[in-house]
Amino acid sequence: MYTKIVKYERNGIGVWDQDYESFEVLKEMKPTDNDFFENILKIDDKLYKPCSAYGEYIAVDEIRINYSPVADVRNESGVECPYCGFVDQDTHEFSSNSGETECTNCESEIKYVINAVNNSLGECVEVICHTGPVKLNEPIEI
Repeated sequence: MYTKIVKYERNGIGVWDQDYESFEVLKEMKPTDNDFFENILKIDDKLYKPCSAYGEYIAVDEIRINYSPVADVRNESGVECPYCGFVDQDTHEFSSNSGETECTNCESEIKYVINAVNNSLGECVEVICHTGPVKLNEPIEI
């Protein structure tokens, strides 16, 4: 049962600390089995995304959401979420070169097009991705 939401901290070398008791408590709540992993949480006018759960703790990272995203986002590094700015660089794992998907960070619905640019030998020289908003994963107040 989860009873506390804490602000996640990473140590200097990127290894995740498991000492949740030392993290800043953002919110105490009634015991729940819900880990909120599919939600964006609004706590004291800030937005957070659950990233880990351990014992009685749900750890969250602060995120920013663009409530008025542009209709076409172009990115050469991967599929960029127009809502949170997360870039999914694993474009080879998408089932098709165009369609709709959920952002792996904020879980909002986005549409995407992945264009491979080939040279005269048929080799891929760059990949250009375009994304647009479909439906925001609305934050829930905690």
